[in-house]
Amino acid sequence: MRYVNLGNYKGGKDLPDVRYHPSVADRVLEGLALLPVLALWGYVLARHLRDGEVGAEYYVSGILAAGCYVLLFVSSRCSVRHINFPFRVHRGNVVRQYVLVLRLVRVLNVLTGCLLVFSPFMEAGHRWAGAGFALSLALLAVSLAGYMVLAYRQR
Repeated sequence: MRYVNLGNYKGGKDLPDVRYHPSVADRVLEGLALLPVLALWGYVLARHLRDGEVGAEYYVSGILAAGCYVLLFVSSRCSVRHINFPFRVHRGNVVRQYVLVLRLVRVLNVLTGCLLVFSPFMEAGHRWAGAGFALSLALLAVSLAGYMVLAYRQR
């Protein structure tokens, strides 16, 4: 079973089983990914205590944000054999490609959380949420394009 599917090239049995210990930057990204989830649930709790009811879209967005966070957090811990790479991987570049994928997954975790935080506020008609959603979506596209460029250059 492949946990991260970015292309057709598999990290097969002929590659070494690389284990990457997250650096400080990776830990910071994991903490940043948790912030939107906690902020959304904090807002839901505060609004529930203040008004007594909260729209269903906030609960749905909170559940989706927590689920996506857990899924991407677990995916950032998988081995090389559970990743499909967009470019051919061999013994000389497997470590670089593996670290790039793990960082991409952590960045996607942050940006997915931001998208799911802004979406219920957009439905409620807040203009600032639309700008935040568009910025998060643009950063998501830039990070995916940047990953593809870096992965191509280090193939």
